[in-house]
Amino acid sequence: MQRRGLRALRRSEPVPPATAFDVLVLDTMGELRDFYAAADVAHVGVDHNVLEPLGIGKTTTVSGGWNPTYPSYPIYRALSDAGLLCEAQTPAALADAWADALDGRLACTLEPARRVLTSGPSSLQSHLDILARMAALDPA
Repeated sequence: MQRRGLRALRRSEPVPPATAFDVLVLDTMGELRDFYAAADVAHVGVDHNVLEPLGIGKTTTVSGGWNPTYPSYPIYRALSDAGLLCEAQTPAALADAWADALDGRLACTLEPARRVLTSGPSSLQSHLDILARMAALDPA
């Protein structure tokens, strides 16, 4: 951000209302959806929902190291395996990815993700299949 001359502000920092900034770093709870809508680029923290910003058409970056036991992992893995997530492992890589995104050279958006996520069976169908197998085991 410094290289591009951008001024950053953390949401949790107490600042006067008229403080000028170029980048708002969200480090508070319960506000992401509203801010994703207003953002040009979004970064999703490890083990969080990548579909929120992608779903509203925002270029999205992520960090690696996701926990396979978290509910968000299958979506992360499917999109990552398809090369549709813009992963940045270091602060420098994240800065480069965001510079590319702001210059229009990086687009990790929902449409390609939707094609990957709808290519397999639906969640509903998966659950119906499980229930059918359970019913077949039940002697009642």
